[in-house]
Amino acid sequence: MEVMQVLHMNKGDDENSYAKNSKVQSKIISLGKRINEEAIMQMLCSNIPDIMGIADLGCSSGPNSLSVISEITDIIYAKCRELGRPTPELKVPAGLESNARTAMNKGKIYISKSSSLCVLEAYSLQFQKDFSSFLKSRSKEIVPGGCMLLSFMGRRSTDPTTDESCYHWELLAQALMSMVSEGLVEKEKVDSFNAPYYGPCVEEMRLEIEKDGSFSVNRLETFEIDWDGGVDDVDTTSGAALRGQRVAKTIRAVVESMLESHFGKDIMDELFRRYGEMVEGYLSKTGTKYTNLVISMVRN
Repeated sequence: MEVMQVLHMNKGDDENSYAKNSKVQSKIISLGKRINEEAIMQMLCSNIPDIMGIADLGCSSGPNSLSVISEITDIIYAKCRELGRPTPELKVPAGLESNARTAMNKGKIYISKSSSLCVLEAYSLQFQKDFSSFLKSRSKEIVPGGCMLLSFMGRRSTDPTTDESCYHWELLAQALMSMVSEGLVEKEKVDSFNAPYYGPCVEEMRLEIEKDGSFSVNRLETFEIDWDGGVDDVDTTSGAALRGQRVAKTIRAVVESMLESHFGKDIMDELFRRYGEMVEGYLSKTGTKYTNLVISMVRN
């Protein structure tokens, strides 16, 4: 029997799950907190780089999954505030960092219809670099004839500015800009934030796989998913509002940590309240869906 089939944590969140029975691991993490903090502080005292990368090579599921990463980012931002230094960027396309002299994507936080060509190119080049590196790393781990299955958000169109590609980010930018107009958020903060995300199209995927040459595509399919996961509401009157809230909660669960580190914790509730309302209005008029790419590859 394959190792992956037998060597894993108990799934779900019932009474026998890892999520409900991982306090020992949580204690172990807390015991290493002081040493972790000392190591980070020592590094930052000698030099605070413009960009930092963080990797957790042992994270699992449940309440412990992001605790170490969260702890590291908290320490970094606290130390930078203490020293009066700008905070470093964590995973942003080259050329779009918040410390860039000229904001290239004003009023937006991702690719938009109004984004300049250099913004589109920056995101595309970052995807090419990252995915190429990913393929090279996986090719060293997988034996010839071995299979790799990938599933992630993407897009159907070759145009990265279509609604299906980026409009959930567009609405989040609009929510932020509405707070800018009321003096609740600094416009410069919005101008200097660019989401570390990219949804590629099928053509981009195939091109990078062919360039690497380590894998052959066995099968590649696209699937559409409702923004709220496709949950049906019995009460059609409040259905749109509930959908907006569900989408806002789903997006918040994924992006809040990086938004909070850039904009501060105090605006999060209000930001996602506004975002939910904007999503509600948008979904009441359109049927835009997410696109998910599933690709099966064989190691050459």
